[in-house]
Amino acid sequence: MQVSRLGNLLENFITADQAKQIHCQIVINNLHNLEPLLVRQILKCAAHYSARTTHYVRLILRRMRNRDAFSASCTIRYLSQHGQFRDAIDLYSESHASGIFPNTYAVSSALKSCTRVLYETGGLMIQGQAQKLGFCEVVFVQTALLAFYSKMGDMVVARKAFDEIRERNVVSWNSLLGGYVKCGNLAMAQSVFDEMPEKDVVSWTSMVSGYVRGKDMERAYELFRRIPERSSTSWNVMITGYIECGKMELARSFFDAMPERNSVSYITMISAYSACGNVECAKELYDQHVEKDLLLYNAMISCYAQNSRAKEALQLLDELLKPNARFQPDKITLSSAISACSQLGDSEYGAWIESYMREMGIRMDDHLTTSFIDLHAKCGNIDKAHELFNGLQKRDLVAYTAMILGYGINGILTAYSHVGLVEEGYHCFISMQRHGLVPTQDHYSIMVDLLGKAGQLEEAYELIKSMPTRPHAGVWGALLLACSLHSNVELAEIAASHCFELEPDNGGYYSLLAGIYASAGRWEDADRFRRAVGEKGLVKIAGSRPQFSYASSACALVSRLYSNASQIVDGVFSLCLQRKFSNKTVLIRAAALAAAGSGTFCFASSSGHAAFVYLGNASISVSMPSPVRDSLAWPWRTIEGSIPFPSFTHSNHSQYGLLPLSFSKPDNVPDANISKGAAWDAGDSPKHCCNCLGRDTIANAAAKIGPAVVNLSVPQGFIGITTGKSIGSGTIIDEDGTILTCAHTVVDFQGLRSLSKGKVEVTLQDGRSFEGTVVNADLHADIAIVKIKSKTPLPTAKLGTSSKLRPGDWVVAMGCPLTLQNTVTAGIVSCVDRKASDLGLGGMHREYLQTDCAINPGNSGGPLVNADGEVIGVNIMKLLGADGLNFAVPIDSVSKIIEHFKRNGRVVRPWLGLKMIDLNDMIVAHLKERSASFPDVRRGVLIPMVSPGSPADRAGFRPGDVLVEFGGRPIESIKEVIDIMGDKVGKPFKAVVKRENNVTETLTVIPDEANPAL
Repeated sequence: MQVSRLGNLLENFITADQAKQIHCQIVINNLHNLEPLLVRQILKCAAHYSARTTHYVRLILRRMRNRDAFSASCTIRYLSQHGQFRDAIDLYSESHASGIFPNTYAVSSALKSCTRVLYETGGLMIQGQAQKLGFCEVVFVQTALLAFYSKMGDMVVARKAFDEIRERNVVSWNSLLGGYVKCGNLAMAQSVFDEMPEKDVVSWTSMVSGYVRGKDMERAYELFRRIPERSSTSWNVMITGYIECGKMELARSFFDAMPERNSVSYITMISAYSACGNVECAKELYDQHVEKDLLLYNAMISCYAQNSRAKEALQLLDELLKPNARFQPDKITLSSAISACSQLGDSEYGAWIESYMREMGIRMDDHLTTSFIDLHAKCGNIDKAHELFNGLQKRDLVAYTAMILGYGINGILTAYSHVGLVEEGYHCFISMQRHGLVPTQDHYSIMVDLLGKAGQLEEAYELIKSMPTRPHAGVWGALLLACSLHSNVELAEIAASHCFELEPDNGGYYSLLAGIYASAGRWEDADRFRRAVGEKGLVKIAGSRPQFSYASSACALVSRLYSNASQIVDGVFSLCLQRKFSNKTVLIRAAALAAAGSGTFCFASSSGHAAFVYLGNASISVSMPSPVRDSLAWPWRTIEGSIPFPSFTHSNHSQYGLLPLSFSKPDNVPDANISKGAAWDAGDSPKHCCNCLGRDTIANAAAKIGPAVVNLSVPQGFIGITTGKSIGSGTIIDEDGTILTCAHTVVDFQGLRSLSKGKVEVTLQDGRSFEGTVVNADLHADIAIVKIKSKTPLPTAKLGTSSKLRPGDWVVAMGCPLTLQNTVTAGIVSCVDRKASDLGLGGMHREYLQTDCAINPGNSGGPLVNADGEVIGVNIMKLLGADGLNFAVPIDSVSKIIEHFKRNGRVVRPWLGLKMIDLNDMIVAHLKERSASFPDVRRGVLIPMVSPGSPADRAGFRPGDVLVEFGGRPIESIKEVIDIMGDKVGKPFKAVVKRENNVTETLTVIPDEANPAL
């Protein structure tokens, strides 16, 4: 009965306390045959690795009356899966020594562990045992052997092992590929990659990592872009590559662009920030990550310890030691904590860590032993340090350094310095000279440290000046450290100048001086020296422990130094509407500025509804308040009876009409705006042949989406007087009542229409009517979101993708104007990336889908549909100079905008203030003919105009510059510039431009946000 009851319990989830209670019953009732099941269930129910759990399980294994292979194999596998590779190997050895023959899972897990810790001898021994047991024909053992030899760099044997695998799978191929990548043989790696019958994300990522290892980030990036489905590991590899190349800004931009970040992503960035001394940014990322694991704790504790923030390191350790903590510290955690204790001279905390290790069964290894040597030596217990040193199995440079420093620290002068006995220390220093002993540089360093800690900085400086030999960096560093303790900027600058000269590659001095400037409120100087650490590729030399802190992060500093550009044109038009525009000259100048920035301007017809600007053969429909139009009294050509709705608003293009928002092919990286959760999936829709159009194809597509197409009606008027209603169309895209439409249907240049107060009348095809609310609108892309609430189900449309459209594909333009249900116009795509500049719109580098599905005003905002009835665009306009054509915003671009709306409540668009033109061979040849001094470039972005007072103007851009590098990456198109910026406002970007006679300049530009009020 008891056996049955306990057996049932062991089939369910159990906690650690329940496991102990069950174990107690097993022992009391002499039911030792249930112990293997207990071991299995404890490990199975452990959601995370726990040193306490592992210690308990190993105690059970050691005290088992009948030790079995099943229990040992489960534990070995558990340890290997949770990264405890050495423990897994040790348990495998123990089991084999006690006569237990492990199963194939244990063999493959032990081989994996040997692979991960590069334990070649152990791997060879396990291979021999596997052959003896007949396991070498098992596919996952063969794969483990292949991975082992690949990791050891023996690719001849690895290839032989691969060839012997009868049933190769993608894991086998990836192991071979990874081996060639690791040994740097990219040619063979590429050959294997090309030969693979099936590639997964691991295959692609391995090749990317190969180029990253070779510091060829351009090829790595190109391959990264081609990965069909990127994993977090793919992104992490790119981030690591940029970090190793010293390009922290690019690394951060990739990190910010990741669709899903894992702990490795955060740990990689935190470790990078730690290495360059930027603890604040590391802490910011640490706080962002909600689901923290032990590795993340370790990274942050290590960051604090490495940057002389010992108290904070131990405070974070205390969090892990709370009773309700999900994790227990491991060896890495404790090693960093011991280092923090060494910095604080806290031997009591160090002693507690030793007792904790004994309690938890954490065995001392050489790394931990070295940390304890450093702690005991610095705390004055040199005998204990020497005892530990003699017990080391392998003594490396760090261990010797810790021991030598320990002996030195425990000298007389150091003892006086540590307890702050300035007078006694000084007398000891003088007595050395009286007895014929010449003080060394290190003796002077200790005296400077002693005087400095006591606040006698001037005396310390005089002592340095009296030295018979030139002081080394340790002496000046001691003074610099003392200056940081007492915030003495003047002496700090003197000491730092000598440190920079003597050890120019030690970034610790830069960081220390930056901290001193920050404490004195000199933020610009602090930021300049902090950035110098990253820009010059400086590192903190091991053993140096400068203490520094920043009073603010770089982002906060930038926000104080820079503000958004003034909304000049917006202000002028605001005055116009208030009839405060008596000075027409000012207005005309503002209008000229707008025209120069966007390449177009606008005016209104006598009805006040429509306006046209003629640029060459193209004309566009725009809007402008009648009072503004009337005040200018310019010879406008007005066309009566034209389209009764405003298609575009160009009231302030001088500021944000210079850069593109969206594109029809959003595959460039990094781009944090790619909508991962959008409702469309290119792989879901059935494939259709564009050349095989049946009689029902168009009708079926229209019928499929028709019920979700709605009519939108908004009151129009001026100064509170209703003059009519605007009409347009929209598409319901989800069951919550979200309607996708174009902005000009529901929004005018002031924002939400003053008469409608953001309310829209929505009429469905089935006659139902709702009051909708405009929740988001972006005038630049002409996209808006309207919401309705319904107690009954709503018809919805499926979003497709526009990235795979080709000229010649059949499409359908849908609309619901007034009471005309299902207005349908069929046609073909004639251009998939028609640029705004091609249409005479100027300024903004938007791209549209061009079709011959002509629309009328009531169809604006309606869906452009493919032959499968999926929305692939939003109809927004037609041009008078291009009768019969329709232009739509690609749905992939719309998805980005929706993602902006969800994340920020608006579209965050960086603004540089540059007019830009993509260069090609023909344009370059033409410019060369006009001016022989034009720079020797084949590709790049030409800057024909820089807006006065813009971020680009402040950064030093000039008309005629050719932008060849932006954000640390070579660029060839405006689109690449936009992709690099993403939605980063207030963040500095490096730009390399070429000027006349091939003069190269490096500029730093900080984008403002374009029209943040929208």
